[in-house]
Amino acid sequence: MDERTFPKGTPTHCNRCDAVSPFPKAEGHAVRENDKAWRLQTFAVLDCGHMDCHWVFGVDLKGEDHDN
Repeated sequence: MDERTFPKGTPTHCNRCDAVSPFPKAEGHAVRENDKAWRLQTFAVLDCGHMDCHWVFGVDLKGEDHDN
């Protein structure tokens, strides 16, 4: 399983409404969902008010290879 940790402030897509917010916690543990997205395993409340395990998309990670 491909795993990764994302820092506070990482652009995060809400699992419920797809709004994008900075990840609010110090770090979030995630697993690779597919070649475009990571599924966070750390529950967090985003700016939209939804608490869940949200998504990080490679396209939102500035300065990184989108496959990572």
